[in-house]
Amino acid sequence: MDSGRSELLRFLFGELEADYEGEIVFDHALHVPRSASESIRKRIFYLPGDRKVDGIFAGLDLVRNSTISVLPEFSTGGILRKEKEAEAAREMLSSLHVKMRSLAQSVETLSGGNQQKILLARGLMNAPALLLLEEPTRGIDVGAKEEIHALIAQLRAKGISFIISSSDMPELLRICDRVLVLYNGAQRAVVDARQATARELLHYAFNEKTDTHDA
Repeated sequence: MDSGRSELLRFLFGELEADYEGEIVFDHALHVPRSASESIRKRIFYLPGDRKVDGIFAGLDLVRNSTISVLPEFSTGGILRKEKEAEAAREMLSSLHVKMRSLAQSVETLSGGNQQKILLARGLMNAPALLLLEEPTRGIDVGAKEEIHALIAQLRAKGISFIISSSDMPELLRICDRVLVLYNGAQRAVVDARQATARELLHYAFNEKTDTHDA
């Protein structure tokens, strides 16, 4: 906590202003994070870590929680075509294996793992090239965590890239190619996830000197 990892994702998405040096290149072009709407147009989408506070829309059904960021795609002449919207949501939630009673149920009635899939569905509705995920498996059970990891692997195989912020070091070492460790808002290390260990990451995270032989 307080390392700056959450702020980094929000900055890349355009939700948070920050001074920085150098250039950010995305999809072979210069990327200057200005706003969330501009990032979405560039096919960059951010899913916040606290799904109950910043993610799901409590009181709304599964359809609207899935499609809320792309409603114009289901509108003609300013009129929302609800059947088209529901069909798109049904196909997406089916592909993510969301366990639900019906599309009409309120999103807060789902388990934590299935709520997280709803957020993934919302991101995927935007046909993203890059998903910024903050704590994608926080507060969900082991089985649901395995499902989320499998979904990330499937989406990666389809060409979607991810930047994932997580306090679960085994999770990062398992699903990531590289791990960037921040300390007090500054980069401490970038390591190959296939060769690094949780002990090594802890050394960097607490700004300790790392004995690479010992780690």
